[in-house]
Amino acid sequence: MFRADAEGNANFIHTFQPGLEMSDVWTTAILAINYHSDGKSHRGHPSVFGLNAHIPLFAMLPKRSGIE
Repeated sequence: MFRADAEGNANFIHTFQPGLEMSDVWTTAILAINYHSDGKSHRGHPSVFGLNAHIPLFAMLPKRSGIE
């Protein structure tokens, strides 16, 4: 979790340990940022999308190597 300053600026750097699932033949994995417009963390739950939870940024993760 991170919080932007009064002007909307924030920096976030995180590295993931092996185990983050990459995309494969049957699934596409994504990494998303969930913005809570009510300022609450919701204890790790996404909350109500479109009401107080919004996904302004997401990235589809590449396929794992060695998958045909």
